[in-house]
Amino acid sequence: MARGGILTGPSLVLGGEAGVPESWIPHDGSARSRMLLAGTAARMGYQLTPASRYRGAAPSAGGAGATGTRHYEVHLHGAKQSSAEQAMDVARHMSLLV
Repeated sequence: MARGGILTGPSLVLGGEAGVPESWIPHDGSARSRMLLAGTAARMGYQLTPASRYRGAAPSAGGAGATGTRHYEVHLHGAKQSSAEQAMDVARHMSLLV
């Protein structure tokens, strides 16, 4: 598993043989799996955001699914920024939403 992969059936594998940390994460949506995924992403320099936080995202597996629609507005009054800087501000505001 040193090169990675996704197992879809019972397999005998050797883990940790490459001498670097590895993550084994079941795709069952459990709290432990989500914790392992977030920890793995953080070790690799990423911060995860659940897809359900954005409009149009598919409901998570096993969940009842929300029926409402959320609407958020970000105002950049008189912003003297480039388009890229404005996009970064919008992304920052969105990351603060719960």
